Amino acid sequence: MNTLPTTAARTAAMLKQTRYPCNVLALVVDKCANRYGSAPCTATAAVGNECYNTYSTCQDKANYVKTTQTINIVSRGALSLGLGLRPYLLGAVSAPAVLDFEAGLAPRSNVSISLADETDNDSDQDPYWATRPVKASGTFWGRFLARNKNYYGRVALLRKGFVATPWDWNLFLDELYIIDSISMEGAGTAKMLLKDPLKLVDNNTIPLPTSGAISADLKAIENTGTAVAGGASTITLIAGASAVDSYYNGMEVYIYANTGAGQRRVVASYVGATRVATLTAAWSVVPDTTSAYQVAALNVTLDTGKGAQYTNPATSGKAEYIRIGSEIIRYTAKAGDVLSWTDTTYRAQFGTTKADQSSASTVQLCRAFINQSVANVLTALLTENKGVPSTYLSTTIASECASWYGSTFNITACLSAPEKASGLITEILKQIGAVMWWSAQTQKVEMKAIMPNNSAYPSWTDTTTIIQGSMSVKNIDSLRITEAAISYAQRDATSNMTEPRSFLRTDVIVNLNAESTNEFGDIRPQLAYSRWFGVANSTAMVACATRKINRLYNPPKVFAFKIDHKDYTEALGATVGISSYKSAGVTGAPKEELCFIIKIDDAKTHVDIQARSANFGSRYAYIAPNGQPDYGAASAAQRNYAYLSNGGVMSDGSPPYLII
Repeated sequence: MNTLPTTAARTAAMLKQTRYPCNVLALVVDKCANRYGSAPCTATAAVGNECYNTYSTCQDKANYVKTTQTINIVSRGALSLGLGLRPYLLGAVSAPAVLDFEAGLAPRSNVSISLADETDNDSDQDPYWATRPVKASGTFWGRFLARNKNYYGRVALLRKGFVATPWDWNLFLDELYIIDSISMEGAGTAKMLLKDPLKLVDNNTIPLPTSGAISADLKAIENTGTAVAGGASTITLIAGASAVDSYYNGMEVYIYANTGAGQRRVVASYVGATRVATLTAAWSVVPDTTSAYQVAALNVTLDTGKGAQYTNPATSGKAEYIRIGSEIIRYTAKAGDVLSWTDTTYRAQFGTTKADQSSASTVQLCRAFINQSVANVLTALLTENKGVPSTYLSTTIASECASWYGSTFNITACLSAPEKASGLITEILKQIGAVMWWSAQTQKVEMKAIMPNNSAYPSWTDTTTIIQGSMSVKNIDSLRITEAAISYAQRDATSNMTEPRSFLRTDVIVNLNAESTNEFGDIRPQLAYSRWFGVANSTAMVACATRKINRLYNPPKVFAFKIDHKDYTEALGATVGISSYKSAGVTGAPKEELCFIIKIDDAKTHVDIQARSANFGSRYAYIAPNGQPDYGAASAAQRNYAYLSNGGVMSDGSPPYLII
């Protein structure tokens, strides 16, 4: 979403010369829906000793029914009679998110709020206030902390608007955060820190750590040799095989060479004295004395009770993997504490090597992605293990990926040890050239692929939008590069990811013009390592490197300026055209630059904006649908699609298109 959610009333208010800014903090905290002592609540304390309808104070947690209540706190001094707004908000200092194209995942935005802490009669926070023989003491925030110990992660709306008579909620723009901390300060104040919900991925790990250990040795091969004899559904193993009855039950016999090669059968029963294994199914080709075989296990048993930590493939609907030592194994079934796989080809996955694993070795659950789109992988990393609620994800994650990353970018990778979800997301975004952030205004996790624009966008100029004298422009030469290299196709999913030898492929794109003495005359390489993409992604990896080298041929510009609230219509990440004398063309006249808004800070009297040039030097577009008119008759919106040129320019002298 590129524009802010506004109302007609708010738009009208922002056009007025006289505006009285006002903030309201709306805390959405937990509350029990039950009435104390009334079914289903079975608590029976005497009058005056009831709970406070919060989980921390609940006396019958088995029947606790979670709902929410909203506590509204208004700026001190704002006239809001009869609305139930507590005048405790003394001030709010914001540290808004700043989009960093090189960082991938934007830093978490936060708001520090100073609150008055004073006594009150507790009548609206204690549902049993009227019958308590001893009235509440202390202060509002002291009691709040004692009763709401689980406030972390609960929703807080910072509603920014204007005072009107009568009061009008349509004048407010809501910014959504989560509560991070509340502390008691000096001089009758409390401090609340709000952060954006992407903070939840900072606390999350994927996969979750697991503590199961195998209860017996798991060998790469239990027994191997050339068959002594074969029958319709039997095989006689070599004399050196186990003499213990049933020893190989449930294991696989694999004929790897000569007569019957390629066949796999599971042992149903085994007689140690004769070395004869009877199989669960008959051979297609009966082995003989030339048949070379291997016997190997098809399961591991974990310590008692540990199986609960491992996902059941039957219910997850996806391929499940474990790591033992440096070997990754795909398991296809779980029964209690036993993890099993269909055949021995499921061992040594993702480039790892089949090896003997000793008893008591830890079994770590993995998280694998098999031929998944970039959007699916990012969504999983954001939401799994109680991360960011899926309702907070913007449709831009899917739409941006669909526009700029096709099936050549599909991911096949395995995470074989717990890692911070935020770090994993950052890796992918940096490699594909995208940025993700929490938009407090749209109340969604937004994503933007750093790609050419093919849709209409507003133009901001020195004379129409930008407050006079506020513009500054800075070239970020440190971001310019002349060579982009990416190493990918990780040999082994457990190997070191920062060493070139861990990867099968490296692609390098060099801008010889930029390195020439007539241009910048220097060499600036940038190298990336990717565990997310394999040999099948070679086209995509060349595209990534090429896109990066083209975008950073020239140093990007950062525009910093102020706008009035009447022009505050675009959200963080939106595309705008900026035209200013501080960024002139070769004639000295302003030259419009296509930019992404990378920072918005509502300073009450105005709005501070930072925008970064997109740095796409050519005219890119998508192929047009059927029915488009010729270029000369096309509207500006229709010219956002590509047209073919008979020469070096279009008929009106504008540059030709590059199709994406």
